Amino acid sequence: MNGRKMAIAIVAAILALAAMPLCVQSSDALDSDSYYIILAGTDAPEKPVYVTIANGENATWNLHVVNESKYYMDVNYTSTSDSNSLTVEQLPSTALLGPKGSGENHISSGQVTIKAKDLADTMSDVPVTVTISVTEISETKVTSLTTITFLVSVESIYDSAGMYNKFFGIFPNTLPSPLDTPWVPAIVSVVLTVLIGALICHILVPRVAKLLYRRTTEEEAETLNRKLFKMVTPLIALAALTQSLYILDADTSIISDFSHLATVISIVLISFILWDVYIFIVTSSLTNIEKSERNSAIDTSLVPLFKMIGRIIFWVGGATAILGAFGVDLTGILVSAGVISLGITLGAQNVLSQFFSGLVILTTRPFKAGDFLKINDKVYIVRKVKLMYTEFGNWAGDEIITMPNNVVTNATISNMTKGDKICRQYVFFSVAYGTDLKKAEQVMIDTANKCDLVVQDKKHSGPEVRVTNFLSSGIELRLSVHTPTFDDTGAAAGKLRGMIYEAFAENDIEIPYDRVQIDILSD
Repeated sequence: MNGRKMAIAIVAAILALAAMPLCVQSSDALDSDSYYIILAGTDAPEKPVYVTIANGENATWNLHVVNESKYYMDVNYTSTSDSNSLTVEQLPSTALLGPKGSGENHISSGQVTIKAKDLADTMSDVPVTVTISVTEISETKVTSLTTITFLVSVESIYDSAGMYNKFFGIFPNTLPSPLDTPWVPAIVSVVLTVLIGALICHILVPRVAKLLYRRTTEEEAETLNRKLFKMVTPLIALAALTQSLYILDADTSIISDFSHLATVISIVLISFILWDVYIFIVTSSLTNIEKSERNSAIDTSLVPLFKMIGRIIFWVGGATAILGAFGVDLTGILVSAGVISLGITLGAQNVLSQFFSGLVILTTRPFKAGDFLKINDKVYIVRKVKLMYTEFGNWAGDEIITMPNNVVTNATISNMTKGDKICRQYVFFSVAYGTDLKKAEQVMIDTANKCDLVVQDKKHSGPEVRVTNFLSSGIELRLSVHTPTFDDTGAAAGKLRGMIYEAFAENDIEIPYDRVQIDILSD
């Protein structure tokens, strides 16, 4: 009997010793005084977090774990989701937190991101959990688990529950069998939407054209109407077809693929529509300015410049819109484009200089086609002004000179025909010393008055003569006249020289010339 009591006592002692670690661990369990958790903007972990997102979207929170104890703490994060359409995309990294007041980092910070897949269906209050495991690094290594519950609702853009078997997705199909199938409202909705849209376009576009520019003619408005009608109608058809997929309650993947395709086509069509409207406004405006202001620097020759600027804007805008529709992050593309642009700038400075010089010439309009320019004391006739170069002809008309625009803008240019077309021309003659200057001057004036290339009107002074220099062999006289155009100056000067030479001969006025006297000496 005593032996049995002794055995029972020994077993009891062993069990008590085995239970001691459990008692110690329970007494040292982590509590709110050891650490605490903050999920910014919520009452978690005490209360669940309610959130609503759409397809392909995500929600993010900042999560902090703060060590308030005198021990190191190891923090780990795990997650679960009750739906394959919801995923935890981001969790804070595993962290080792130092004791509070030790000077070491005692706060773990990071972000929790929950994302709905692109083809997620509509759902309500689906649990997604994030479990935070905090282990106190001490002799007992006590671990505490805290769970944050997110109740996620998804509002799917592909949900067709409210549009199924309804005309235009609004009016229920109450037709008798066999017309009660969703195909009937789908087909009817597409046909009527396209017809109504085409009718509205046909009525409104001419009126919109008039609003865009009041001086628009009926012919111009009709031309714009035809162009826009060809592109607006497919755009309306795309919208109607997309709606019909909801009416048919098509598979989510089909709706998604068609919606992306329709988005790309719609962006292209809208870009063309805006382009036609832009060209219509630019052309109409410049044409009317040119008609109303004859001497205006703004005319239809600026249309190519506006077209070039418009192409750049619409191409970049369209490409950006298409990439954005597919969720492409444009930040990296913009950075790469900046690096590439820098390389192009450094490697093609001369080309860029020509390009921007062309923009300056086309916008400031210092000259136009047909103008006579004097560049570096040589006369050129402007033929064409391009974005990268300007094309000139020589005065004789037998050469075509192409000059880069940066060379043109850096040169000193005299525009001989800008403003008043009538030009002043000087013709120089010499008379011998001892000549009656008044007689010589009068002969020159009378001769100039007889020339058919000399302009004589109230606005411009008649022929004038003045002494300009005393030469070694005679006195220099300058005849000043006006010619109808700069192009006539050469012909007028040549004709006046011949006429004055004959007049001087008839009036015994000597024209001096250099003489060389050779004396031959003989022995």
